[in-house]
Amino acid sequence: MGPRVKPIIASVIGVAVGIFALSQTAPMSELGRVFPTTAGIIAIVGGVALAALTVLRPVPAASLSEPSDVPRVIATCAVLLGWALLLDPLGFIASSGLSIVALALIARREPMGLKSIAIHLAVGAGLVLLFAFLLSQVLNVSLP
Repeated sequence: MGPRVKPIIASVIGVAVGIFALSQTAPMSELGRVFPTTAGIIAIVGGVALAALTVLRPVPAASLSEPSDVPRVIATCAVLLGWALLLDPLGFIASSGLSIVALALIARREPMGLKSIAIHLAVGAGLVLLFAFLLSQVLNVSLP
């Protein structure tokens, strides 16, 4: 598989997910569809931008010998699936908090000190609480 194939596949998946998200907003309330509509548009624009950048920029010779990130991608997909499955039993805040910790462990490439870990956990917790507040209070979306 060439160095351009993976980004093109990712861009097609992004566009498809965006189109699917937009297609599912019809039965939602006006405020309820704000988030999925925004996420869908971002996924479509991101997919198109990734495809354009992949086609237009030259392939650096070093990228031909880079190690594969397939295990990280699979692990990330597993965490996202786990988040979706745990959303009802654990609730939004708990499942999102666990997912952020899991994603941070997957994304990490170098060891971190305790101070860095504490900062990352605090930022992650703040983001989860901010999204919970925005969804439940501003957009009036009921969260599990």
